[in-house]
Amino acid sequence: MKNKSVVKRKILTVVIGLLLLISYILGNIEMGKLGSKMDYVNLLSQGDENGMTYLLAESAHQRIQQSDEPLQFVNWCQKSEGKVSYKELNRMETAEIMAVYGRTDLLFSDCEVMDIENKTGCLISKGLAFRLLGGTDVVGNILEYNSREYEVIDVVESDIPLFVYELEEEDSSIVLDRATMICVQNSPKQTKAAYDKVAGLWSLVDYQMIFYGIKIVYFIVPWMLGAGLLLSIRMYKNSARKSVVKRINRISDDNIKNYLKKNREWMIWEMIMFLVLFFMIMFTVIQIRVPLDIIPDKWSNFEFWSEFYKNKQESVLLMRNMKRGVVDLGYITGFQRASIIGVISIVQAWTLARLIA
Repeated sequence: MKNKSVVKRKILTVVIGLLLLISYILGNIEMGKLGSKMDYVNLLSQGDENGMTYLLAESAHQRIQQSDEPLQFVNWCQKSEGKVSYKELNRMETAEIMAVYGRTDLLFSDCEVMDIENKTGCLISKGLAFRLLGGTDVVGNILEYNSREYEVIDVVESDIPLFVYELEEEDSSIVLDRATMICVQNSPKQTKAAYDKVAGLWSLVDYQMIFYGIKIVYFIVPWMLGAGLLLSIRMYKNSARKSVVKRINRISDDNIKNYLKKNREWMIWEMIMFLVLFFMIMFTVIQIRVPLDIIPDKWSNFEFWSEFYKNKQESVLLMRNMKRGVVDLGYITGFQRASIIGVISIVQAWTLARLIA
């Protein structure tokens, strides 16, 4: 009866171990996708008066390009319920409309690039392509929006009906209230400060804060599993040790050889324990990537920490109240998937650690 219980425990350990491995790999794939998004900084204008019209956006882009270290950024806005039509099939659909000034690859990295020189092209989402044209093989088709014709140059991977076009000078009433740019030196704060110099005061949509919060979960999993392994190895090591002599100061050369021979298994477990601990530490060191924004010039700079806490509170409030566009939903869905898989991995790691300990 006891043997059956041991066999069941071993089978359960293997099954949970495999499930943990699968979950952890899937979670790290999601974190990898999110990590690439952390190379970008997202800003929100502080009221319509600080947003960008066509002329202001053009001026900001020109000033940035003349600086010593030009930022790579794009201005954009998203509004609901625009009408997009396809005359050949006599179809019209309501879609989210995204007006852009700048490079679209900073928003949709997997798509063909539109920029300020391309006023006749457009990007549409997979959701709009199916509704309007019946499929995703739509590159080259001509669509109409706001009495203008646009050629589809690529399809965005989103089920939300979305139409993306470059802003024109005639669109003077449209205010671009969002900006996305490549992060400078791993510091969103520094990137925002550089942009504020040419565009006024904008608010930081701090997705890095959420990303590093979730990343902590993926540090916990291997350490929980490692702790279980260390406890198990310690148990095996102690049971393998055999006492040969009573007092160490009376050990002769023969007794030392005999001691080492008798405790060979104990020494192997000792080496394995140190190797596990070494790899756990190395894993942590390799994975650590601390944003510069959370490192003060001096650890005794208490004003830094109070201001840091205040800024994070404001960021949470901003993200809770702001209108979310398709770009934001890409972050949010990624965070949700990574969080769920991370929690599942922690439960599995805790169960596995108890089984092997």
